[in-house]
Amino acid sequence: MSKLKFRKAELSDVDVYFKWLNDLKVRENSFDSRIVIWENHVRWFNEHIKNPNYFFYIFQDINNENIGQVRIQKISEIESIIGISICSNHRGLGYGQKMLIEVCNEYFKVFNNSIINAYIKNNNIPSRKMFEKAGFRWLRNFLYKNFNTDHYIIHADRKL
Repeated sequence: MSKLKFRKAELSDVDVYFKWLNDLKVRENSFDSRIVIWENHVRWFNEHIKNPNYFFYIFQDINNENIGQVRIQKISEIESIIGISICSNHRGLGYGQKMLIEVCNEYFKVFNNSIINAYIKNNNIPSRKMFEKAGFRWLRNFLYKNFNTDHYIIHADRKL
């Protein structure tokens, strides 16, 4: 696995996010599996990338090839929700664990009294394993947005 680097996403990344968002596997694992319409995506992306409660990160390899993205949404003073997607040709190579660890470390530098929540459909076994390997702890199984869901958390005070 090659070395990864990451940066905060910019408005100009709207196209790559749209491509990732409508990837069939991403839609299948999402809590809303409908294909996203370009105009709706542009409006949502432009609003949220400027929102101080959203943190968008793009990961690239040493050749500047896009690997995937991680997004964190701050929902309260201490609670956040994380989401991740990886390009189809880079899945299963161990990038997800590294991406999660890197972003959580970066986020916890600023929000050092935080908890990051991950909600994963039960049938998404690769994602569950990825979050566990990245240090997230399983909290509970519950019905979330009408799906049987595993809830994982990681605390800022936990060393990654």
